[in-house]
Amino acid sequence: MGVLVDHGRLSRYLRAALAAPRTSRGQGIVEFALVAPIFLLMLVAVVDFGRALRYGIALNDAAFQGARVGANATATAASIRTTVRADLPSEVIVPDADITINPANRSAGSTVTVTVRWTFPPIMPATRVFAPSGIVMLGAGSTAVQ
Repeated sequence: MGVLVDHGRLSRYLRAALAAPRTSRGQGIVEFALVAPIFLLMLVAVVDFGRALRYGIALNDAAFQGARVGANATATAASIRTTVRADLPSEVIVPDADITINPANRSAGSTVTVTVRWTFPPIMPATRVFAPSGIVMLGAGSTAVQ
């Protein structure tokens, strides 16, 4: 026993369905909803990396400026720390304990090394998962004492 199918009626429906204009208004919104969060996450990651790079360069430069002041054998630790702080961006606050001067007693011909330690606060939420208290950054500079 076969099923009776009216091929004329079926073909009319198929032709009408194929001839109807297709609209894709919702497709663009769905694609945007899928891509936008990934794009924004990548954008924030690039901005965060740029900030970290900027602060890393600033820490190294400040440490080198401190070492330049420390190249004078009569320079005090306080004057070296003041120079380091003056060279850092205003949002970077470094306590005395995080500015290391080696050796403490400098003499002509020796090498002075200034190290600056600071914790970088990332703005990207994914980074906070792996480093909740921030990322420790170091800047160092050294020069010969005269």
